[in-house]
This record gives sequence, C-alpha cells and structure tokens, in this order.
Amino acid sequence: MNRLYLEANPVDDQGVEEIVKLRRLETLNLSHTAITNEAVVTLADAPSLRHIDLSYTDITDQALETLSTCRRLESLNLKATQLSADKIDLLQEQLPHCEITR
Repeated sequence: MNRLYLEANPVDDQGVEEIVKLRRLETLNLSHTAITNEAVVTLADAPSLRHIDLSYTDITDQALETLSTCRRLESLNLKATQLSADKIDLLQEQLPHCEITR
C-alpha cells in the first residue's frame, strides 16, 4: 500500500504509530483528525512519505522543527492548522522542493 486516506476518521497520535509501520507509504491524508504535534514526530520517521495532508488538525508551531527535517517531502498541506504564517514561511525556506499549501 502506498496511499492512505484517513481524513475525518477517528485517528489520533497512537494510530499514527501503527500507520508508519507501512514502510511503502508515500501519501498520507490525516486531515480533520485528532492528531497533535506528537504524531508529527512519529511521521518524521516514515522512510517513504512524500505527500502529507495535515489540514484541519491541531498541530502547532512546535511541529515545524520536526517537519523541517523531512527533506523527502514533495507536498504538505497545512491549511487551517494552528501554525503561524511566518513559521510556515520559514519552513518553506527549509524545504524548498516541497509544495506547502496553507
């Protein structure tokens, strides 16, 4: 399996720990879920993730340091999160090859 769409499902940080065990997973949609910054730390360890949708979640600026280490990302949706615009700008500078949606 290389794509998993879980938007608006009862997924939380513990569920993400199971999801990252899917070693070939390239695309993950977690929009409208109950994930927090803890899930982002777990996602950073997923070796093949290229596209992540975290829109409409409760992640905050604290997650950006972790996201900045995900150099393999090609797209990242951060629409309607708790992230500040200036921090997203900084993240875009750190991940120049990643298309970030706000």
